[in-house]
Amino acid sequence: RLVDNDIGIWITDDNGKVLLPNLLAYDVNRISIEPKDLPLNTTIGNRQIEVRPAFRSGVVVRFPVELTAPATFNLVLGAGQPVPAGARVRFNGSDAFVALDGLTYVTTLDQSASGTAEWNGNRCTFSVAQPPKDDPLPDMGRVLCMAETDSP
Repeated sequence: RLVDNDIGIWITDDNGKVLLPNLLAYDVNRISIEPKDLPLNTTIGNRQIEVRPAFRSGVVVRFPVELTAPATFNLVLGAGQPVPAGARVRFNGSDAFVALDGLTYVTTLDQSASGTAEWNGNRCTFSVAQPPKDDPLPDMGRVLCMAETDSP
């Protein structure tokens, strides 16, 4: 992972740690991390942090990097047609949206789970199996979304 500050670019060790020498005392030092260098199964809340260390001191900076459990799948209805693009998906406590051909990207698939999709007054429910543990972005294939019907 690359860490950049006003003085240079540094590479972290295997544990994600780096020592940045020559920070300017009592002045703003901008330290940032490059998101594209993070693994696919992580998110970062803030990619830049400013610090003002005292003279002859150090500061510890922790970037808010979190592991996620992302996955993709294609939501299809009973007749085989994809759930329409733009449908809102509620899954494992978060929201996502369906793209073309029913493609859905979620960040919370660490175990088998159920969800719902809603669009233009329509609603369907689906379940996704537990993904393989060794894949940082598994494609779970086609997932059947069963339409809910209004009861009389």
